[in-house]
Amino acid sequence: SSGINAEWPLRPGSVIILAGELLKVAEPFLVENMHPTVIIAAYRQALEDAVDMMRNDVAKSVDINNREEMIKIIKSSLGTKFMKGWNDLACGIALDAVKCVNIDDKGGYKEIDIKRYAKKKKVPTATLR
Repeated sequence: SSGINAEWPLRPGSVIILAGELLKVAEPFLVENMHPTVIIAAYRQALEDAVDMMRNDVAKSVDINNREEMIKIIKSSLGTKFMKGWNDLACGIALDAVKCVNIDDKGGYKEIDIKRYAKKKKVPTATLR
């Protein structure tokens, strides 16, 4: 669970909540003596279908060299009340940081390995003023 929480940017305990929901949905099938491997196969198929839908229907191509478009995307996830007044600066810093740690993959993909190449450091808010 802690390994998944480290990889998945959700709050701690989200994996436990998600697992609980998966078990709750599976319970009626277990009560009817459906074999657990059949349930797991259905979950795997649902995952494949969800990934396909995201890739084909939801995903949108992005020009990673278009700074304006990238900043707009970053703002959509950083745009919280906490960032009020610092949003443009924070988004620019985030984009520049990611550009420093991205690696071109031979398959035409970019990998962003923040664990190996970036160090997170908390800065007290008072020092930003």
